[in-house]
Amino acid sequence: MPRDRNRRGPRPIGGGPPGPGVRGVLMPEVIGFVLRLARKDLRVPQTLVADRLDVPQTTISKLERGVITHSVYHLDLFAEAISRDAERGLEGWHLMKDATDIAAAIEEEEGLPSYWISPRQAPPGQFVRGRELFALVEAIWRGR
Repeated sequence: MPRDRNRRGPRPIGGGPPGPGVRGVLMPEVIGFVLRLARKDLRVPQTLVADRLDVPQTTISKLERGVITHSVYHLDLFAEAISRDAERGLEGWHLMKDATDIAAAIEEEEGLPSYWISPRQAPPGQFVRGRELFALVEAIWRGR
């Protein structure tokens, strides 16, 4: 299906946002929480990641909250920045796979499908977000 040239942002996958009364999770936020957990597990502060990537610390915060859309390129840079001093290096695709696996587990365990739409495009109240979503992601991350 060709993409509409006037449309900006990621295309929804799975037919778009859920209908009324259906809840889900936003993949950009799941990916962001995986980035945060990976960074914290390696004990790397946001300020150090920001220095290594030559971006403001607020950009790292926005990536970790899913506010900024992630690309594989960004994930690779982030993974390299947080694992530079670690014994085992990370790659962006590892983080993406982890996020995809966690989203699948959330759907299986909680019945909450994931959607590839920007948080700004999300209808209010239809998505598990913030602390509630972080608690789900963290529980699965820690239980691996």
